[in-house]
Amino acid sequence: MFRTILHVDLNSFYASVELIHRPELRDKPVAVCGDAEARHGIVLAKSEMAKKAGVKTGDVIWEARIKCPGLVTLSADFHKYLRFSRKAREIYADYTDQIESFGIDDYVLAESVAARLRKHGLKCRTVTISVRNNDLYSFDRQGKLLIPTFISNDIAEKAMELFKANYTWDKPIRSLGVRGADLVTANGHVQIDLFDGDNLEAETLEQTIDTIRKRFGHYSVQRCALLLDRQLTGFNPKDDHTIHPVSYYK
Repeated sequence: MFRTILHVDLNSFYASVELIHRPELRDKPVAVCGDAEARHGIVLAKSEMAKKAGVKTGDVIWEARIKCPGLVTLSADFHKYLRFSRKAREIYADYTDQIESFGIDDYVLAESVAARLRKHGLKCRTVTISVRNNDLYSFDRQGKLLIPTFISNDIAEKAMELFKANYTWDKPIRSLGVRGADLVTANGHVQIDLFDGDNLEAETLEQTIDTIRKRFGHYSVQRCALLLDRQLTGFNPKDDHTIHPVSYYK
């Protein structure tokens, strides 16, 4: 049986949404950028005019302005992009209920992967990472886990192990992906370790967190590390990451 997968990429998504709200800018080169004062001053998306001038996703704002002196920079409005992303998703849902989206960030990615595994009653036996540098060179690496898991820490630690063993930092990173593979049912038979109490506690803890978030919302339980920079991490990795167009990670 053959599977047909349709890949939908919304071109220059952030910039396109902004031009819907700012039609007076449609004949100008436009870039949607992060907050420079918060150390996120890079180009997140650019219009076709800006792209033709040489502006690239990931450019520092000052660098983009050198390439395109007439560049109009706009601050990102993620709630607006999420609204349009959901509208697009509603269109996809008219044709299929099997829709998958993509996200980014190490532990945030791992939490997203782990949450989806738990939701579908699955565990992964293999963790795969995909890395792309700013020259657009990319590679994938994968590693086996000792036991199947849906625990975010297990997935993140294996992903970091693979990353450290395979990336030499000769170039800056443009995108990083994490995937769980070699899936098995979560209630399947596994070899029990007499000293595996910590693992069982971690599974129970993450399932409990899922229950709390389902009732009170994702932000009711957060990792302390994610509270240090709310502008960078203040989104739901399982749901809100649908605002990121796939091209942003290429």
